[in-house]
Amino acid sequence: MNGTVDPNTAGVIEMAFDGTHVWQENNHDLWWSWQPSTPGNYAGWFPSSGTTAVPIPFTPSGSGTESTFIILDNSHNFWGIQNGKVTVNDVADNTTAGVIQLAFENGRVYQENDAGLWWSKATPSDTWTPGPGSPTDPVTSATTFGTMNGWVGGHRGNSATAPANWSAGTVPSPGQTLYMIRGGTMNLSGGNLAGDTLLFNAQSQDNSNSPTVNLSKGAALTAGTSMQGSASPTINVSDTDTLDLVGTYPSGLDATVNLNALSHLITTDNMVFGSLTVNGSSGSDLTVAGTSNFGGTTVLLNTPQVDGTGTISLDSAQSAVGRMEITGAVGDAVSFNLAADPGRDNASGLTIDQPADFHGSLNLGWSYVDLKGLTADSYDLKNDLLTLYQGSTAVASFDVTTQPVNNAPTSLVVEQGAGGVMLSVSGQPGGSDRYQPGGVGIVLPVHASV
Repeated sequence: MNGTVDPNTAGVIEMAFDGTHVWQENNHDLWWSWQPSTPGNYAGWFPSSGTTAVPIPFTPSGSGTESTFIILDNSHNFWGIQNGKVTVNDVADNTTAGVIQLAFENGRVYQENDAGLWWSKATPSDTWTPGPGSPTDPVTSATTFGTMNGWVGGHRGNSATAPANWSAGTVPSPGQTLYMIRGGTMNLSGGNLAGDTLLFNAQSQDNSNSPTVNLSKGAALTAGTSMQGSASPTINVSDTDTLDLVGTYPSGLDATVNLNALSHLITTDNMVFGSLTVNGSSGSDLTVAGTSNFGGTTVLLNTPQVDGTGTISLDSAQSAVGRMEITGAVGDAVSFNLAADPGRDNASGLTIDQPADFHGSLNLGWSYVDLKGLTADSYDLKNDLLTLYQGSTAVASFDVTTQPVNNAPTSLVVEQGAGGVMLSVSGQPGGSDRYQPGGVGIVLPVHASV
């Protein structure tokens, strides 16, 4: 009262005024009126044991009501918000979280969370539906984004610099986390979103709408998924653009990146699980900058060439292992670090479709390398340079080192498999060659110089 809590009340869900007295109702449907001068009252509230008689007829919230406070349904249930959860008659619903708004429409109660997703039910005992939530406001039919700055699109050619294309109505400033969770197309050029992170899903929600981002004129984009959700974006590259893909454990980012003819993509990626496919048209170039980590991620680099001075690291994430296939040439300054957890009964793997055009360096832990289509009958390893021979003719050479597995030393294993030469490591527990395509091959002997 007047900003002071009355300690003689508890579980209050509703207040009413009958023109003379103020009434309070608790969560047991009992009413008291404030009558401090009435004999036999309870600390100013009368009657002392409450009454079930409703002092004035209640009126449910009107259809189309939206509220951040209280909704009264047709059965006289009070719906509210407390600590981000829906409450029904002052009892928290622990199946809800991050709730910012309620609505009442056509006899159903709706809740919106801070990701702009809505669920509804008709009675307190019902289940909230739909399971993944709906992005549509039940009253206005508009797309909602909760407290997020989300991509709306549809204005000024879907330009990322058009304020109307963002739910906040303003162009994002550097350092923001942005959301493209409703699908659509975004055209991004230059440094318009430099310093921001664009997420293709929100919280634990999946995004099945397959958003598209078109990069041009030196665009720089950091994008990916948040925890516990998945998304399948398509990113198109037109000029010399920069893309950093991120995936937070255990999210599932399944991204497709298309390089237009003569385009150039500079990338540093940190993905966990999911997949990445990079398709390069004629004359396109993929440059690896820094260290790109793929933990349990399946990667296809289907480009004319991969260059740069960066490192590509394949590793495991729980039972998933990093797997990569490269269809084109690889420059001599690109290095590969391959590892996995032997306890998960699998190994990371790199498939090289054009061994003659591979000039990068390899550092093998619990892993294998498939030199596709290559045939050899002996090998030589000196100063970390592996040379493969067919008879007396050297057919290929590679920079190869091995790394310890479970703190135990390893050695390089070179085998001829059905589909090509296989590289793996031996050591504890056994060898990683059993995970390579086709299984264990024929171990090649050391080349004997004449």
